[in-house]
Amino acid sequence: MREWYHGWWWRPKKMTKRQIEEMIKNMKKTWIVNEKSNKYHKKEEIEADDILKKL
Repeated sequence: MREWYHGWWWRPKKMTKRQIEEMIKNMKKTWIVNEKSNKYHKKEEIEADDILKKL
């Protein structure tokens, strides 16, 4: 397995296997979070338009 490093270019730190697995697990979730965020903002936009129409 490759060694992964993170941090600034002048002081990289070696990541543990557990950190790498956690990072990969979180990266797989990003599209789900993004999709939920888009749905929420769409809903808020529709509600704001309804309020403006009532005024």
